Amino acid sequence: KDALEQLRKKLAPLQQSGRILPWYDKEITGGKEWDAEIRFNLKAADIVLLLISDDFFDSTYIHSVELREALEGHKRQENVVVPVILHDCLWDHHSELSKLQALPENAHPIFMDEHWKKPDYGFNSVARGVVRILDDPETATRRARKQQRLREMEETEAAEQTRIATAGKKAETETLHQSLPDVVHIKGGSFQMGSNENDSEKPIHVVTVSDFYMGKYPVTLAQFKQFIDDTLHITDADQNGTSYVWNGSKWEDKKGVNWRCDTQGNIRPASEWNHPVIHVSWNDAVAYCQWLSRKTGQTYRLPTEAEWEYAARGGEKGAKENLTYAGSNDLDAVGWYTENTKNTGTRPVGGKKPNQPGLYDMSGNVWEWCADWYGDYPSGPVSNPTGPAKGSFRVLRGGSWIFYADYCRVAYRFNSTPVHRHYSIGFRVARSPQ
Repeated sequence: KDALEQLRKKLAPLQQSGRILPWYDKEITGGKEWDAEIRFNLKAADIVLLLISDDFFDSTYIHSVELREALEGHKRQENVVVPVILHDCLWDHHSELSKLQALPENAHPIFMDEHWKKPDYGFNSVARGVVRILDDPETATRRARKQQRLREMEETEAAEQTRIATAGKKAETETLHQSLPDVVHIKGGSFQMGSNENDSEKPIHVVTVSDFYMGKYPVTLAQFKQFIDDTLHITDADQNGTSYVWNGSKWEDKKGVNWRCDTQGNIRPASEWNHPVIHVSWNDAVAYCQWLSRKTGQTYRLPTEAEWEYAARGGEKGAKENLTYAGSNDLDAVGWYTENTKNTGTRPVGGKKPNQPGLYDMSGNVWEWCADWYGDYPSGPVSNPTGPAKGSFRVLRGGSWIFYADYCRVAYRFNSTPVHRHYSIGFRVARSPQ
């Protein structure tokens, strides 16, 4: 340490004149990684002075890390390594150090009284040797060579980081597209909306809708999970701590139940992530659509009640068939309901036949939220209706796995509050044309 301090003082004029910027490991500040700092500065150095003594060779770290890093730079002709002989030792028997020009003059050890009258003279000789190295044109050449290599390394690293970022973005995009709800184009047209079965379905009236896209299936738990993972959205079930479940004989409001759960309130295994997500409110469904719109740049939303019934009936052409359920008059062919589930819960999406445009589970499996407030139908023809301007309940359509066939009719109307959620309510998305 005393030798280092004496050498630092001898080199101070070179530092003050801006010719050198000395560094040694005492300058490592708290919080920095010691090994990384040493390696970095060895790579950056133009001149590496090795203070040679028995202690130098006795240090495993110096021999295995510092000396190796310094000599590698020397071999690349990017720095000059100079042994500074402090004490008489067998440095000249080292296979690589013995090939280097040492300081001070004639490699006389600084602390060798018979040559130097006092160590100060030896350190003067080292400082003047450093000046000669600085004045050597080859020093500037080495610096330029090293800077060029560092630039190339930085460019390579930047290119690699760009490649990794691009690959990551591509993977993220591919993952998103793989989990995007499939949609089916529904060509616009006119149809007879409603029925005479129940007062809430009257009057039958002519509705015209424009082209739109409809989710091919109800949104699955896997798709909803990606939304939660990306946004950390807190569902109404999570905020309020409960959701309604079916315990096998009756429904009950159960604590700790949310979108991850099945109809009885148990966490679904990954093998059931292809079931429709349930225990989600109208608010949660809207939040999912807003997230999907931001992620894709396309306008996802809940379908209007008119769009839902038009799509369920099969569009303009399909509606003329006036089928009772979505795609058939035989509910067993197209939907899951109380008779074929035996009240045992939801089923994976797409397990029954689709309707005419290719939409699955429009009748049965889960109720589906629509965008509209619930209200009376208009008495005359309308175009692209969006329901009442305000209300207390949102529209639900389609019936579910635990309801009777009548509830699964394409004309049947149901409703609930925007915060309500339970064991048989899910949703599917609609998308506006671009």
